[in-house]
Parts: sequence; C-alpha cells; structure tokens
Amino acid sequence: DLKLPQLGHGLRVLASDGYGFFVRNSGGLAVIADRGVLNVSLFLPNEDELSINGAYELMTQLFRTAFPSLPIATTEIVHSYCPGKYDLSVRGQKFAGMAQRRNRAGIVVMLYCSIFGNQDARCALLRRFYHEGKAAASSHFTFPVIRSETMTTLSDLLGRPLTLEQATVALLNALADTGIAADMNSMPILLRDPAYHKALTEATADLHTRNRSLKKMGEHDAI
Repeated sequence: DLKLPQLGHGLRVLASDGYGFFVRNSGGLAVIADRGVLNVSLFLPNEDELSINGAYELMTQLFRTAFPSLPIATTEIVHSYCPGKYDLSVRGQKFAGMAQRRNRAGIVVMLYCSIFGNQDARCALLRRFYHEGKAAASSHFTFPVIRSETMTTLSDLLGRPLTLEQATVALLNALADTGIAADMNSMPILLRDPAYHKALTEATADLHTRNRSLKKMGEHDAI
C-alpha cells in the first residue's frame, strides 16, 4: 500500500473515519483492526526448518480444531482486502487472513480474524481508501478490488453471537487438544522483566520512526 499513487489521500479517508494507521512488519496490504477483530500470533522456533506453508497449516489446523462445525478452507479470496493464498474462508467468504515474519531464531505466524461487527462497513472503508489513493491508476502494482460479499465474521458464520473472549477460549482449548498447554503464569513475569521492557522500548521507537512520514502523509491533502 505504500506504493499507492496518492497514499496521502487514502490515509485521510482512514483518519476521517476515526482510524489510526501504521505500517506493520509483515504482509503488504491493509487490514482493519477494531473491537470486533481478534489478532492471534504463533511464535515458533526455526529449528525444524518449518516451511512457509507448513507454518500456515499450523494456524489453519488450530482454527479448524477450535471451530469444528465450520468447513474452513484455505484459498485466496481475490476480492477480499489483503488477499492471500492462506485466507481462511467458509463457502467463499473470508473471515481471517495470515502473514509471516521469519529470522534465524524463529517464525511468527500472524493472523487477524473478524469475530463480530459490521464487515460490510470495514470493506466499504478500505474501498474508499483505495479509491482515494488512486489504486486503479497504478501501472506497476496491483491492489485489491474489494467486494463486501466475499467477507464475513465468525459470528455470522456460526449463526450466533461470539465475543473475543469466547473465541480466545476456543483457541486455547484447541491448543490443549493438540497437547500444547497455554502457560498463563509466565507472561506476567515476562512483562516485568527489564530485558523485555528494553526490547519493547526499542521496537516501539523503531515503529514510530518507520511510521513518522506516514502520519505526515495523512495530515495533508497530497503527498
């Protein structure tokens, strides 16, 4: 999305709707994060040389185990936002998307999942973002043409209300079913660790640096 011909105009659309924005360190196209969206990350050691597809399959199986009543498929939903080979969908409607980041030490598989909320409005917002960003005018890059009917939420797929807390419990139970017990005690200790705070401070500063010019673009009518 950094290659949009008029990125600044697109960012103003997001800002006018009350959204902040930043460049994430994986993936390449826009996704929406709001109170109805759950973000899930699997941090994996790189010792077994797990393939890209293999890592995506781990996340896919986690969701299939957590929500066994849904025939979850993995295929690119072309007219969704941020389409990718491992989009999670049911009967052609996407509810989650994934990206990966890798280094020598490990792998992280990052997923966003639309749990509840107005998915049509999310799609409409990003349609406006790409329209104002002049996506169609780009001669070197292809941007998604978003159609609301290609996306939905887990709540709508299940036919019942689903909260973020309930979805989290279902995923934790799915981990337990695979023999992985969630350690709920180590995280509070880690959050108090000076080394963690040092790393977090450095990472946050890097994020702000990388996004400083992006913020300025959104504050002006043109780039």
